[in-house]
Amino acid sequence: MISDNTSQPTSSSISSSVLRTPTQRPLSESQHSALLTNGPVAPGNTLREFVNNLEEFAPTIPDSVTLHYMKKSGIDNADPRVIRLFSLAAQKFTSDIVLDCMQQARMKCIGQAKKGTKEIRYTLTSELLESVLAEYGIDVKKPPYFQ
Repeated sequence: MISDNTSQPTSSSISSSVLRTPTQRPLSESQHSALLTNGPVAPGNTLREFVNNLEEFAPTIPDSVTLHYMKKSGIDNADPRVIRLFSLAAQKFTSDIVLDCMQQARMKCIGQAKKGTKEIRYTLTSELLESVLAEYGIDVKKPPYFQ
């Protein structure tokens, strides 16, 4: 009889500190339970396949812009998969910031209602952006002539 030495982790064996790094926000209860119930990654969903699929991905940030900033930062790599990986990371970072600004605008009830509809439009202001970027550790200061 062949025994399988691999065992599924239980909720008591996985702590939330293992599931996140100190620079990330804490996991919500639903995220934590989803990580515990989903188990291991299905075969075939490897990092290698993800990187290979990046060639087909069309990011919001053009490759030429990403390549320019990569070279400006000292990264000289012309592999399109690496360029698209950087583009994807920048796109994710930007979208997280914008979504956090939107949530703060909703919490502060900063929005304009359109006449005749229930639709509320939000405007990205520098005050909202400053507070969200401060959460990410980015200090934004206005030039002295704007103060």
